[in-house]
Amino acid sequence: MLLTNTAEISFAVISTAEVVETALNDNNEKMQEVVDYLKQEGVEDKNIQTSSFNVRPLYRYEEKDTTGYSERK
Repeated sequence: MLLTNTAEISFAVISTAEVVETALNDNNEKMQEVVDYLKQEGVEDKNIQTSSFNVRPLYRYEEKDTTGYSERK
């Protein structure tokens, strides 16, 4: 019988900012910290992947105005 030690973990890193580039850069930095930690703990590159990437505007509906952007990986 073959036994393996595996786990599948799913999570999101979400950043918000008034400027889309700021949200993206902040999110990239946070995600890189997570990836670095996983590698330190012995997780191989081939076992780390991004399954989705979203950038969307945040609205203030009362004023019909964009208040910033949310970036999610």
